[in-house]
Amino acid sequence: MAHKIPASEARRIFVAAENFAIAHRVLVESVRESQRTIPPQVMVAAFTVELFLKCLLVDSGAPTIPAKHDLAMLFNNLPPATRAAIEKVWKEYRQFLKEKGDAPSDVPAKIADIFAKCANYFDDWRFYFEHAKSTLTLDSTPVAALGVLHVFILRLHPDWKQDSDQYFLSTFPVP
Repeated sequence: MAHKIPASEARRIFVAAENFAIAHRVLVESVRESQRTIPPQVMVAAFTVELFLKCLLVDSGAPTIPAKHDLAMLFNNLPPATRAAIEKVWKEYRQFLKEKGDAPSDVPAKIADIFAKCANYFDDWRFYFEHAKSTLTLDSTPVAALGVLHVFILRLHPDWKQDSDQYFLSTFPVP
């Protein structure tokens, strides 16, 4: 089932994604206290990425928004020019990490690879207790994708910066 959402609602979806991004950060900070928050961290990060992608779909004028959590499918439904522009920001982010000396060796060359690998993270980690421990692998790249999508959207809509969580702006500044 797909939802019809007018393009004027893109900013509201962005704000909702920002709220989940804040919740994700709170969970990340709590991991120092307990490893028990890792499944919710991953799930919330994946859902935040989903909301950012849906924001971009609505903003691009997509007639409907899929009521699915599949990150690869959502990314692939974006206009080709939007996907290419996101890949460009991903490349900038990877260079930014490299210059800082923080580039993990497992960061994919393309953000599309993250969405493919983590396509079903929301469902998988939401119901992690149903999976054998060996079937779920922890991957931090959705968090990087979250930050890159955040930056990309703010480049498209600089006026939305007032709605933005300053944490992401400090980790990867929006030029």
